[in-house]
Amino acid sequence: MKKRKQIYFDCWNTLFFNNLNPHPFFLFAEKLGQDWTDPQYVETTRSIFMTKKHVDNKAPICALLEKLNIKKSDELIIQLEELLNSAEKGAEPFEETLTVLDELSKKFQLIMVTNVDYNSYNHLNKKYKIEKYFDKSITSFDLGILKPNPEFLKLAVKKVNGSIEDSCLIGDSEKEDIAMADAMGMPSILINRKKKYLKSNKVIHSLDDLHDIL
Repeated sequence: MKKRKQIYFDCWNTLFFNNLNPHPFFLFAEKLGQDWTDPQYVETTRSIFMTKKHVDNKAPICALLEKLNIKKSDELIIQLEELLNSAEKGAEPFEETLTVLDELSKKFQLIMVTNVDYNSYNHLNKKYKIEKYFDKSITSFDLGILKPNPEFLKLAVKKVNGSIEDSCLIGDSEKEDIAMADAMGMPSILINRKKKYLKSNKVIHSLDDLHDIL
């Protein structure tokens, strides 16, 4: 029996998004006196929260406060925990996500490759049963590294006994998803919902468009 082609999906802003405005991550950074778009702050925060399996958010919050030289207090920690809890609850799929995943899962092996913290992933899976659509979920907290490190994709392919040549990665970020796939020689498709990227060869604007490409 011929092995099914493998499709690697990014999660955030590809399959799911946060429906809250302002975004809780913006409010979280603001509470810390940080710019949530600052690359150094983003990298520090993601590294602390997303590269280890934290069973709750208190430990990484305390680690972040220490890293940023911000004085800890019970009140501040509780406020930050509440913001992260609201971010988890605000996550939802794009309109076509679950239908397309259900259809594709019958034809291909689906693998999720995502930077995510353990609690957010758990909440997403409990609410939307995402693991029923995927043969495997490869997360940053499992691997201990973040996209766009090419080692992330290399380890993901190895874990599912896959093949770079007979696979495809679908994501929303040229910098993280497409660049990582390019570094590994894996074909990729950019989902460009906001129509802000122009460089990628294969671009779609909705997951529904995948039926004409895959």
